[in-house]
Amino acid sequence: MEITQDKTTSSITITQTQYLKKILKRFQITKCYPVTTPLDPNVKLDKTSDDAELTLPQLVHEYSAVIGSLNFATIVTRLDLKYMVYELSQFINNPSPIHWTAAKYALYYIKGILNLDIIYLPSNLNPHSYLDVNWGTNLTDKRSVLGYTIMFRGGAISWYLKKQPTVTLSTIEAEYVVLSNITHECLWI
Repeated sequence: MEITQDKTTSSITITQTQYLKKILKRFQITKCYPVTTPLDPNVKLDKTSDDAELTLPQLVHEYSAVIGSLNFATIVTRLDLKYMVYELSQFINNPSPIHWTAAKYALYYIKGILNLDIIYLPSNLNPHSYLDVNWGTNLTDKRSVLGYTIMFRGGAISWYLKKQPTVTLSTIEAEYVVLSNITHECLWI
């Protein structure tokens, strides 16, 4: 993680560009065409069936390494990658070649967005929060995915993404759950 301060604008920038470059080099994705979406919208990821061919141990190891590396980036500065890592991590125990292709596609996306940073400015003293819920789209258990981001001074200070522990019956109910979560976080901050 790199932190820089610009004394002329009194801003602070946090970035992980060098870390992400190391990930791309490790998985030999340095010479590729970047894509504009984190996951291929035409591919629906689903669990590998039990009667399918056993996954090769090398594939499991490489897939786990990619997901673990990207997960670290999401914890420190790259909240934009959080949903992608969530989707891919569901298959970490038994990835198929389709999942491995999706993980490589995610690395192509990262190649195109290496220089996204979090910038904190001296103005904009009012905190803002954003939330969203993806209601019932999980193909396996129909649970909703909730997420929120809290911004202060123009940069994110807290972010969260998780599958809801219960199945909600409507979009409104799912949004109520995420609103409760973000309210707890705002009160804590």
